[in-house]
Amino acid sequence: MLRTNVVNALSTKQGIIFVTQGLIAQLENEAQLAFILAHEMVHYEHDHVVEGYKERSEISRSRSRNEEKFKKLSYYSREKEYEADSIAVGIYSKAGYSKEELYNVFDVLTYSYLPFEIEDIQLDLLNSDDLFIPKERFTNEIPDISVDEDYDDSKSSHPNIKQRKEQVSSVVEHEKNWENNKYLVSEEEFMTVRKLARFESIRNDLFNFRYIDALYSIHLLEKEHPNSLYLNRGKAKAWAGMIASKADPEYKWRPVSPKKIQGPSHQYHQLIYEFSTQQLYSVGLRIIYDAKQKFPEDKELKAIFNYTVVALASDKKKFEKDSYKDLNYYEALEEFTASKNKFTDSLINKEEADTEEQKLSKYEKIRRDKDNAPVATSADAEFDVEKFHLYALKGIVNDDDFLSVYNNALADSENEEEADEKRISRKKQKKKNKIEEENVFKLGLESVILLESHAVKYDWRDRVDDDKSYQLELKLQEAVNSMSSNTTIEVNPISTAEYNESGTITYNERAVLLNGISQMLEYPNARLFPVDYSLQNELITNYKTSKVTFAVVEAGFDRRRFFMFCIYPVIFYAIPIDLAIRFRGIHYTDFSLVVFDLEEFNVVGVKHYVIPGITSKIKMEMVMHDFIFNLNLQPK
Repeated sequence: MLRTNVVNALSTKQGIIFVTQGLIAQLENEAQLAFILAHEMVHYEHDHVVEGYKERSEISRSRSRNEEKFKKLSYYSREKEYEADSIAVGIYSKAGYSKEELYNVFDVLTYSYLPFEIEDIQLDLLNSDDLFIPKERFTNEIPDISVDEDYDDSKSSHPNIKQRKEQVSSVVEHEKNWENNKYLVSEEEFMTVRKLARFESIRNDLFNFRYIDALYSIHLLEKEHPNSLYLNRGKAKAWAGMIASKADPEYKWRPVSPKKIQGPSHQYHQLIYEFSTQQLYSVGLRIIYDAKQKFPEDKELKAIFNYTVVALASDKKKFEKDSYKDLNYYEALEEFTASKNKFTDSLINKEEADTEEQKLSKYEKIRRDKDNAPVATSADAEFDVEKFHLYALKGIVNDDDFLSVYNNALADSENEEEADEKRISRKKQKKKNKIEEENVFKLGLESVILLESHAVKYDWRDRVDDDKSYQLELKLQEAVNSMSSNTTIEVNPISTAEYNESGTITYNERAVLLNGISQMLEYPNARLFPVDYSLQNELITNYKTSKVTFAVVEAGFDRRRFFMFCIYPVIFYAIPIDLAIRFRGIHYTDFSLVVFDLEEFNVVGVKHYVIPGITSKIKMEMVMHDFIFNLNLQPK
């Protein structure tokens, strides 16, 4: 199973069939999955993968125009899809599955762009005792769900849905003895796995910065699982991500335009899209705080809350802490109503009050007014529901946890601003930069996680040479292995080389680290909250370090020197030894060494070493040994 919400399935040359979590989440029953698996089995059994590769290679090497090449590629792909559908019908039928569910598979493919369920937003699941969002904020104009099944497929590898349905219908007519089974293995097991896929879809949406899609999926699942820690964490991460994207100028995430969203989830997209910055901050912080209060012992929710508060402290203009009321919306409305009723009662009793007023002396009136200063109330005053967000943070902005994190963040921000304002001479700045460069990898570490390093070899045309890249990677791995056992620091390797010994454990640890790097690379200058926070903290605990390092080695030709080398013998008389020296000089090896911190979730430092000459295992060992040795040193 592939960890993505894209709805797809594929087979490989080895006969391995992959299905995505997105596909499982969308399916209605086991029969639909069975037809998809039958389709992929045909691709394997009829060598479609191998044939497709050969055809693509031949077409790409031909001298046809690009448009012609694309048409040929599309034709071959569509032809194989028709064949896979047709033969799969027979396999599916003989297994004893329902004919009706076969057609329903195409509905799954057609509407896969929608969430796994479509239901209207229930305000009681969004609002709480201390959060009120007016129902008028939710639009009733929901775009219809409409798809053109007969779309133009001339530039697609698959035929359109209408044509596939027609093709399948013609085959179905020739099949006899249809049964009506939706399940042959286990309905309970299918539903359990589907639910897991739906829960996992939230993590996948968060990883791909689809925050509102994640919130809608959580909304669908919360009805059945209102006390799920996983769902509360997902909800908090989604709101924290949106808040940080508003507060941090380096975090350039923007919500999808609601115009592109069909069905009830459009309401959620429209709601958040039309929030002002302060409304987004208020609603998000309230939801995150409530989740933290619901699970007070959970470290991840506490970390999300702290992350959000720090982000809000960085935007003092839009997050005005003192503008919030110390009562919730319902209390404010009740107070307003009572005040208005009091004003109305005073009008009713005005004649009686006027009579009593006439009996009072001047001094009695002064003393009365002095002791009981009246509250100004207008008969035309109306409660402004659009300021609902000002009543969303009761008990938060005066909470000790909030104030501690918020004030510390403000102090850190002010210190940074003061440091920026202090100007130093160019000479001192140059010296400071040099010290920082020398200290970048002097971290005083006793232990480090060494993630699998990567090597690439380029030919003289600057193209990747796959075979030589593989050989270079083997050299690099040997250099790392021989070096890691002879250092003053404990090196914990996590790579494919460890799979034989630890299998799934190492595979999953490597995946967590690679996913973390991938998330950071999306917005390298922003401060993000890790999607896989708990898993990363398990690594920190297990290896007793939060620092992770890896190397990327690129080897190739200096093209300018390469061409000079080619013409050198033509212009000058050159002896063989001279040519040999010059030949070595046209090669280079570029080492990029990276250290990042799982706890802070940021890059600690990056350093480059460019070494002339042919890449050798000894050179790799020297660079890696020097690099790892420095990690143990204390900074100057």
